[in-house]
Amino acid sequence: MSDLWVYILGERGGEDVKIGHSKGQTIRARLESVTNDQTTNAEYLLLAGVRGSLKDETHLKNYFAAYRRTDKGKRREYFYPEPEVVEYAAWLRSRWWATVDPDGRLGDYPAEDPTHWYPAAGHRHQKPPDDPDKMVQDYETAPGALPRPWAWFPNPTQSIQDYFTPDEIIAAARCAMGDIDLDAASHWVANRRHRIPDYFDSGRDAFKHDWHGRVWLNPPYGNNGQWFDRALQFVECGAVSQVCMLSPMWAFTTSIAAEFMAASSAMCILSPTPKFWGNSGGRTGTNQPHAIVYIGDRVAEFREAFAFNQNILCRTDALESIGTIEGVVG
Repeated sequence: MSDLWVYILGERGGEDVKIGHSKGQTIRARLESVTNDQTTNAEYLLLAGVRGSLKDETHLKNYFAAYRRTDKGKRREYFYPEPEVVEYAAWLRSRWWATVDPDGRLGDYPAEDPTHWYPAAGHRHQKPPDDPDKMVQDYETAPGALPRPWAWFPNPTQSIQDYFTPDEIIAAARCAMGDIDLDAASHWVANRRHRIPDYFDSGRDAFKHDWHGRVWLNPPYGNNGQWFDRALQFVECGAVSQVCMLSPMWAFTTSIAAEFMAASSAMCILSPTPKFWGNSGGRTGTNQPHAIVYIGDRVAEFREAFAFNQNILCRTDALESIGTIEGVVG
């Protein structure tokens, strides 16, 4: 039963990491008791908390046993801040079903399958490279940032320059594919809202980790070729069963999109242009025509899911008209 918090705390100065549990509705009281229980002036911060069980807590401690502090006597829950431990804590902090707020209430967070959040090779969020020309990095001065040495951890109030997909489009893609298993080009802030079980972001590279299942893809504007190739790689090997890719129409009309379009099953032209969210400046993207290209065998479901938008073409129609944007938009 996931009836308690499994938490990871960090000592304010970076001395160590503590893994433990709390049966309280929030982690606040447990956090304060840990700090008060120290024989030194060490103070602890919440790095991440997730609904779990005593079995899950034990699993984490056993996984990181090689990094357990040996100078704490009978206290077996303290670990050296080695990269494997710290980067996992940072990764867990960025999951939408984990709390970063010591006052977050247990009942407000879902009980996620622990196999989705147990430590694993891909479950690490690496520290971004510092700008050598800056004495103080931008992430250190961002509102809501943790103190050094934890300041680089995902920050729930940080300034965002990305453009996140509107909720209704994510909901339609879920219906079209039966669900979404992986968001291949995301951000942890977006996924707190979209709640997709797995995703890639700047801390977990989509080009270094395998894709799987039913994939949603709204890649950064620019070099679309690498995204077409990467998606096709996993479709062709069978690891990916379906793909819904959102991009400006021009991206699908280029020669580098030819193989991807040849593998497509259907296309939806979005009208009006989606109003993206998440940008800290309040911008909602450009007014360029956008489309969603679908690869998979649920064409009827794709059409039904996007019935709110009548500009849907089957693969043959799309390929015949892809030569000009005017021919597609109508």
